[in-house]
Amino acid sequence: GVGSAFVVSLLLWPVRLMDTLGADLSLQFLESARLFDAILSSFLAGQQQLPYALIASLEEKIRKNHERLAKARKHESRLYRYEHRLMDAQAAALDRTAESLRSMMEALNDYEEEGRDPLTGPELRALGDAVVAVLRHLGSAEYTRPAPELVRAVTTGVANVENTMITLRRQGATLHYDLHKVLQFFAFYQAIRLLSESLLVALDRLHSNGQAHPPKKK
Repeated sequence: GVGSAFVVSLLLWPVRLMDTLGADLSLQFLESARLFDAILSSFLAGQQQLPYALIASLEEKIRKNHERLAKARKHESRLYRYEHRLMDAQAAALDRTAESLRSMMEALNDYEEEGRDPLTGPELRALGDAVVAVLRHLGSAEYTRPAPELVRAVTTGVANVENTMITLRRQGATLHYDLHKVLQFFAFYQAIRLLSESLLVALDRLHSNGQAHPPKKK
């Protein structure tokens, strides 16, 4: 009985490990969407500072993803087939997400000047909503929204922010902001833009490889 239990545990452990990791990656995307929205909302509401502890737990989980994925490969049973490339893409996207959330927090908190209505506030909000939709999409097992629609929303959002910035510069609107506030905006926006680009890459990789699915016996 003990021997049988040991053999069964050897066969089922990799499945439990992969299943758990896949579920955790999904939860991390959903948590990233919530935190992204919270940080963006604070920035748009007069640059209200937030504690770094807000993202610390998520950062720690994301740091462990590659180690857990390596363990899953090491203990993978020959009886099962897994889509490791999908999890590699998810883990890479979460790495970029954690970096961007940290950069957004730094831009939000590291400027002591009085808060002001940000440049291109409505456009930044629309882009942020598109990013949140992609993060939630990557955290969903159902993929209810077509990827092309998500890509269009993100690319349009980035273009609208940058086009509005060009217009504001030509009108001299940026002259009403001190240098630190302008730098704060660009640092914050740059973090969102880099995240947008990495999420578009993740969407392409995940959908080109097919949607995630439970482990299947060979």
